[in-house]
Amino acid sequence: MFGKRKAKGSSAKGSKKGRKAANEARTCVFCGEEVADPSAVYCPACGAVMPKPEAPKEEPENAERCPKCGAFIDEGAPFCPACGCNVAVAKKQAERAAAPKRKKKVDKELKRIAGEQAVLCTNDLAGFELMYEDGLAESVEGTFSRTLEFTDVSYENEREDQQDAIFDKLCSLHHFFQSPECYQLNLVNVPRTTRRVERYLPETGANKDMAVSYNDLIEQKQREGRVEFERRNFLTFSVPAASAEQAAVRLRALREGATAQLAHMESRATPLDGLERASLIHDLLVGPGKLFTLDYEKLAKTKKTHVRDYVAPAWAVYPPEERTLRRTLQMPGIFAKTLHIKDFGSDLQDSALRQIRRLPVPMNISLLFQPQKKSKMVQTVRQNIDVTQAEMQDYAQAVGKSGGDPTLLPPAMEDREMEGRELLDFIRNKDQQIAWFQGFITVYGKSLADVERNANLVMDECSTWTLEATELPLQQEQALMGALPLATPRLSKKYRSLTNAEAAALVPFSSQNVCDDPAKSYRLGVNEVSGEQILVDPDKTKSPHMWVFGMTGSGKGMEMNSLVTYSLLQHPRTVLDKETGRYVCDDPNAPEWHFMDWHDEYWELGDLFDASEPQFGPGHDSCINVMDMSGTMGDLSRRDVQANADVFIAIMESCMTGDSLTNAQRTALDEAVRAAYEPHIGRPTRPDLTDLYRELRRLGEEGNRSAVDLGDALGLYVNGSFNSFAGQTNIEVNPLMNVYRMSEVGKNMRTLAVLAVLQHVRQRAYENYRHGKQTYLVFEECQIVFNNAPAMDVLMTFFSEMRKFGLKMICVTQLPNAVLSHPDASKLFENSGIFVFLAQQAQNQDTLARMFKLSDSQYDRLSAGAPKGTGLVVVDGLKIAMNNRIDPKNPLYEVWNTDPDKYAAKLKAARAV
Repeated sequence: MFGKRKAKGSSAKGSKKGRKAANEARTCVFCGEEVADPSAVYCPACGAVMPKPEAPKEEPENAERCPKCGAFIDEGAPFCPACGCNVAVAKKQAERAAAPKRKKKVDKELKRIAGEQAVLCTNDLAGFELMYEDGLAESVEGTFSRTLEFTDVSYENEREDQQDAIFDKLCSLHHFFQSPECYQLNLVNVPRTTRRVERYLPETGANKDMAVSYNDLIEQKQREGRVEFERRNFLTFSVPAASAEQAAVRLRALREGATAQLAHMESRATPLDGLERASLIHDLLVGPGKLFTLDYEKLAKTKKTHVRDYVAPAWAVYPPEERTLRRTLQMPGIFAKTLHIKDFGSDLQDSALRQIRRLPVPMNISLLFQPQKKSKMVQTVRQNIDVTQAEMQDYAQAVGKSGGDPTLLPPAMEDREMEGRELLDFIRNKDQQIAWFQGFITVYGKSLADVERNANLVMDECSTWTLEATELPLQQEQALMGALPLATPRLSKKYRSLTNAEAAALVPFSSQNVCDDPAKSYRLGVNEVSGEQILVDPDKTKSPHMWVFGMTGSGKGMEMNSLVTYSLLQHPRTVLDKETGRYVCDDPNAPEWHFMDWHDEYWELGDLFDASEPQFGPGHDSCINVMDMSGTMGDLSRRDVQANADVFIAIMESCMTGDSLTNAQRTALDEAVRAAYEPHIGRPTRPDLTDLYRELRRLGEEGNRSAVDLGDALGLYVNGSFNSFAGQTNIEVNPLMNVYRMSEVGKNMRTLAVLAVLQHVRQRAYENYRHGKQTYLVFEECQIVFNNAPAMDVLMTFFSEMRKFGLKMICVTQLPNAVLSHPDASKLFENSGIFVFLAQQAQNQDTLARMFKLSDSQYDRLSAGAPKGTGLVVVDGLKIAMNNRIDPKNPLYEVWNTDPDKYAAKLKAARAV
């Protein structure tokens, strides 16, 4: 019975109604039976008296709950009456337990909003998975790429036809790449790692004061110019492939083709290896000058590191001010913001990128192209035209039903249809290729304020040139990686279409400067546009020979003296020669300079460097044997004599006042030359003009009439007052500088003097070549030999052959028309890589403009009224606006000044002594 009731009771507790009844019922204390009627006095089961029901306990007015057990406690009670705990201690424990939980939840929510989780793995910012040592990179699985660095070309100041030619070749470059390839242009402004103001010359030795003054001059120019950025250009292309081996074959073909396309624009392309590519990406992520320790040899010996570990930043976060919109990334020591080139205006100009790039802002301009298949694009464009026409038809019907004029369509619809038809015509009939385009500009700064200021400068300049550059909130990581030179898009929804012609309008070239190693270069002045030093290493040009053209008073003497002084000061004279009491250069490889000085323009400079300065002409004892020659290895052979036949013909024609020799005279001369040299073959001795004169007399006595005529012409230069080149060489050779002073050499002797110096310098070049030294020859008034055909042949030989023996020639003239109009001038220029053009007379200006295809602005720089010391520098076809004006306050100004009155006064003073 008890069990049965318990079962019922248990069942009642299992339902909602049972649980409610149980709460209202009472239990008999004797039999345990539940009494459903709360007002019952006796238990219906056993008849026992039921206890009275307790009234519900009401919550006190100011009651609190125990923080430990939850029971009600009176206000201010120190202990809980239910569990006995200390209420104050229990409250503190509950607060401490709840506080960490709330803070952790808040921090987690903030990180979720800010998106910090997206940049916790900074290795992903490197943008590639694998970077092989040869430069092959796998950016994502199945996509491989290579990078070329290419040089700028002179586009901005070229003539319109030259610009059009470059534009056409740019179109060809864009058309070269086909689907599914992807290519990317990166135009990078990298802050220089060296200090802005540099002292190029060593300030030591006997000419220390000159070096200090010259460095002061360079420093002044550097402060005036903007030289804090190095501008580099890169072309990256990628292909999908199943393996690196398959990709390497396709990428090799793309590299060769792209290199050839760039070469057509006179731009040299150089492939980057793995170390160079990794270093470039490292600079774009961390900043130039930061420690970069990647070494593939060491990397191969360990399995714990990856190339990305050396490239990616140590950490990357969003600054507190940017955690909501995420528009700027912060990395060690650098802030970066990537802008999106969203759209172009209808009047996009080819100068847009150049002007943006000229801003004093560290940046990476990325132009990425994905070529599309022609058939697919034709189908897409036709579908767009059909859709537009359907919309126009629907609109016309709707307007007609409402009583309007159905022929009046919205201009936007008509324009859209017309643009579609034009695009279809471009694709079908004008061989245009469509590519999906994605453009980014990443700007950098050392602080958040810097990067914001730089971004505003770029966006303002973009708006000036109808480029719409916008910020990219919430997408900075992908945009930064997409801008790296890996030709791998990261944002699939940031595209717009471009044709080849539209892509070519984004001309990447600017006014390029040449700034080679200062220790190995000619300093030619300052780039008028950028303010950078123009430093040209002649060994890096297609030919090391150089020409300087300028009228009297154009600054030609100042240009040459500054160039020579800079080169001489690179090799300071620091050792005192006890025998001579002069300081000498202890560098055995210091180049040896020779000067044909017709107007005493290098006399003072030679004195300052203790140069050898022999003077030639009537009344002077200095002599150079014009017949002094040897083979390249030092020994004289009959073959060497025969190879110099043009020299002897030129000598005789100069002695005969320029008359050409007859065949009979050439035969007589050849016999006399061979007879004069025969006793000296294989010996260190050499004949001179006296010996040649004697042999001609002998042939004349034997009845050779031609020999008599030659002997009579040569007699004045052997026994007369023009005998400065008839005897044996008696001048001292200085291993650093030699000035051949020809100001008193008569007009009729000039060609002979030139030939004598050329022969002498030839022997010095052979000797220096055997000892690893280079030889420089400054040939002033080079037009002297242009009227003597055999002498011209000798000069041609110097230009074409002597460069192999380390000889570099600098030809200087104030009469360029006499040079340029010569039929062999083009051959000489083909063997020359450097030209300096200063102010010219009108006729010479026209000749230079026609021959070198100068633009109007370049032409104007050469006018007779142009400021002294300004002009053009042309290096392997690259034209640079040059300024080499010297501050008169600089001590070197008086040294370099070649004013005729100044030299006349010095010559008068010297003769008086």
